[in-house]
Amino acid sequence: MIREHQRLEETLRRGLAAAKHTLVRDEEGQGLMVGILRLALQRERLSSQNTELRAALARHFEFQKRLSNTSFHVFNEDHSDSNDTGQERSHLGAMHSGNNPEYRDGGWWVHFADNSPPFYFYPFSRDIVDKSDPFDSKLTKHWPAESPVGTFMGWNLHQTKLFRDNNLPLLRVKLLKKSRCSIEDVYKVTCSQPKACRPTLAVPKNWGLNQRYDVTLQVLQVFDQATHLIVDNIPGPINLRYLCVARKTQWELKGGKRKMCLSMVTVDSEDNQRRRAASPSTNEVEWLTEGGMVLTLTELDGG
Repeated sequence: MIREHQRLEETLRRGLAAAKHTLVRDEEGQGLMVGILRLALQRERLSSQNTELRAALARHFEFQKRLSNTSFHVFNEDHSDSNDTGQERSHLGAMHSGNNPEYRDGGWWVHFADNSPPFYFYPFSRDIVDKSDPFDSKLTKHWPAESPVGTFMGWNLHQTKLFRDNNLPLLRVKLLKKSRCSIEDVYKVTCSQPKACRPTLAVPKNWGLNQRYDVTLQVLQVFDQATHLIVDNIPGPINLRYLCVARKTQWELKGGKRKMCLSMVTVDSEDNQRRRAASPSTNEVEWLTEGGMVLTLTELDGG
């Protein structure tokens, strides 16, 4: 009887121990399962965030690609529909050739397809070009404040009066306007109508809007993807012509808004001045050697 009682107690003890062990294992299993579920949920959230980030990066890279490919559409002519005689050349590939006699003194002749008088061009160094950068804060930090003047054809007009080293006055004018349009829309328009949208720094008297299609542009030097030196020739009884550095730059503002700038600033050098003065076509060409413009597009609301 006593032995039977002891056996039953031992059986009960073993049963309780086994039950306790099973319960502990079940709790561990449940904890493991809960952890797996949590990891699965976290993975799902991370996967969703990853998809959103990939989409955002894709949009960013597409914007960068479009900006790189199209920003200089306003500075480059499409000659596919022009009567190109083969005389108009950019010289970008041949300018470093030592076998061509045109380049032996460091310059070359620039010809135009519309038979405007050619000119001899001496290239510019990068240091000279960088001095004309309108985005350099060292050049603009000492400018006086702008004064509002009024409105002009729907644009808000501001001006800044400056003085050059020889104490001659210089007027800087800013025109501001809000447009219900995205930067991408601007790209589409400039790509579809490059000649109509490309700015010119000056025009002759009695010059009509349709005459802008007669303006000839050539890229003479490429310093980097965002900096070109170009020549504009505006034909007429006296050809109006200028050398300028065309630049583009962009920033990302607070809140993810974008700001993009295009600029054209005239440049000149003593070598080019001397060569022009000795040219027999001096009376047929007038050179603009001062001036510039900056076009700034800033996102305010939406894309």
